[in-house]
Amino acid sequence: MNRTRLNLLLAVGLALAATFALWERRHGPPPAPALPGPAAAQVTGIRIENRHGQAHLERHGEDWRLAGQPPLPAARGRVDDLLSLARARIERQYPADQGDPKALGFAPPRATVTWEPSGFRVEIGGTEPVEGLRYVRLGDRIALIPDYLAQPALEDPVELVSHRLLPRGADPVEIQTPKVHLQRGKDGRWSLVGAAGRTVSRDRINTYLDDWRYARALGVERLAGKPPKGLPVWRVRLADGRTLRFLLQDEPARPTRLLRTDLHLAYEITTHLRDQLVALPPAPAQGKAGADGHAGKAGTNPPTAPPESR
Repeated sequence: MNRTRLNLLLAVGLALAATFALWERRHGPPPAPALPGPAAAQVTGIRIENRHGQAHLERHGEDWRLAGQPPLPAARGRVDDLLSLARARIERQYPADQGDPKALGFAPPRATVTWEPSGFRVEIGGTEPVEGLRYVRLGDRIALIPDYLAQPALEDPVELVSHRLLPRGADPVEIQTPKVHLQRGKDGRWSLVGAAGRTVSRDRINTYLDDWRYARALGVERLAGKPPKGLPVWRVRLADGRTLRFLLQDEPARPTRLLRTDLHLAYEITTHLRDQLVALPPAPAQGKAGADGHAGKAGTNPPTAPPESR
């Protein structure tokens, strides 16, 4: 090969490399391969089968529920992981017949997940021992994906239940515990029921309402059997007409729990949260900003809720 032809080939190679580098700079690197499931907006339901049983998540507007009698509010963070699972990033993949199903955790699968209405379905196996990636099988392929996205599909369905004590976006109009009874009038003003002549500052009411709106339990369990008799009752009436009834189970050397017998659920809470919800926050010292002296409109513009994982 003469020098002229060699130089020409080198010039062409450099031009191609420069063109590719410019394209990559403008468009970014090619996307990593992903599971070919539906986009989150297209999913109306998710079905899960694992060793704990079956679960069916259903979309209701912006919210999700765990189907059953009664239906239960689902934890949005867990649902988001399951939606992302359908298009999880694939770290590696290979034909299914190249792996031992038992060694990879597919005999039987640890879980199966089906997204509705598309019918896209994956089987979830064990974890890869070095990097901790999760094996999933779809058709004749096995892929390794980030493990955390598969975790909600492996858990007891009760782990999919929201830890919020009140529904997302709830608008309380009355709260009654053994230590306080607050009610919102038609004019939007809150007052203490049965406390003639006593007023409460707007700041204290707003703080108390926010404590309720954003209260989350440490964990949720199925309520087994009937609760003990004589437990203190807490009631929260919402603007949509629903009244939520909680029973406080607070025994020495045992977790503090709020029981929802209508949902057959027990919410474990901290003693700090118990104290926040059972009564209004203490009044500030006399003369400081926000001291009691008048009641006012409260809770009409609540702050943005913190992100929800449970």
